[in-house]
Amino acid sequence: KETALANIRLRYLLEFRKKTGTDQIVVAEVIARDPSPWFNSLIIDKGLKDGISKGLPVVVYEGIAGVVTEVSHRYSKVQLIVDRNTAVDALVQRSRARGIAKGNGSGQCLFQYIPRKHDVEVGDTLISSGLDGIFPKGLRVGEVSIVNKSGSGIFQEVIVTPYADLEKLEEVIVILNPAIYEPEKEDEEEDE
Repeated sequence: KETALANIRLRYLLEFRKKTGTDQIVVAEVIARDPSPWFNSLIIDKGLKDGISKGLPVVVYEGIAGVVTEVSHRYSKVQLIVDRNTAVDALVQRSRARGIAKGNGSGQCLFQYIPRKHDVEVGDTLISSGLDGIFPKGLRVGEVSIVNKSGSGIFQEVIVTPYADLEKLEEVIVILNPAIYEPEKEDEEEDE
């Protein structure tokens, strides 16, 4: 049964490679997790020898998982997008409202610096804008789960739940050359 489940997960990863039409990715296995409650990171079984370098985006079929923060010869550390030290320049797919999705340390992201006048609704899809220099444009970040426009200040409070189930990751994809990577346009149209 375990082999069948692994085959299903790997099939999704291969489908991801076909959709992107690039060989500029490396599939890696998650081999450890940071046990600390203050950090949301994991260790993958690929490193310098596989072409991995610091600052590369890490994704799964469902969307963004995190970014490579440390690299050794055979292993790498990935900081997940829900970590307080990780941020993604993102936009609401429907309304194009732009802001920064920053991890809140408890399994979700805060979508920050969104003026109250910008249109953001619960259920909206958040995608990467491509303007942070790390994540290519169009990768799914998560779904807006809370919008709070009450209170003082010029910004609304927006909470985003990542599409990727970061607690259950077993395999991830590292994009080796994010500058030439283009996510499939069909996915964006389906989510609208």
